[in-house]
Amino acid sequence: NIETEDLVSVDGVLIGNITTKNQVTVSGRMEGDLRSHCALLRGGAIKGNLYAEDTVTVEANSSVEGNIQAQSIVLSAGCRVCGDVVAKEISMERGASLVGRMEITLAQPAADAQG
Repeated sequence: NIETEDLVSVDGVLIGNITTKNQVTVSGRMEGDLRSHCALLRGGAIKGNLYAEDTVTVEANSSVEGNIQAQSIVLSAGCRVCGDVVAKEISMERGASLVGRMEITLAQPAADAQG
C-alpha cells in the first residue's frame, strides 16, 4: 500500500492500494483501490474502486473494473468501465463503454461509500 501527499505514477504493475492528496496517473496495471485528489488513466488498467475529490479521467485504451466516485468523471472514446459511476458531473464520449449504473448527484459523493 502507498500513502503519500506526492504525485503518483503507476507505469508497471502495482498490487495494493494508493492514497494521496495529489494526482495519480496510471499507464500500467493496478489491482487495488485508489483514493486521490484526481486520477488519470492513460492507457492503464485498474481492478479496484476509484475515489477522487475532483476529477477521474479514463482515456482511450484504459479500463476500470470497479466503481468510480468523484466530483467529475470523464469517460473518453475507447475506454471501458465495468462498475458504477457516481459524480456531480459525468461526461461520456461516443465509443466509451460503461457496463454498470450511472448516478449524477448534487452532493459530493462520500469517499468511503461502497457501491
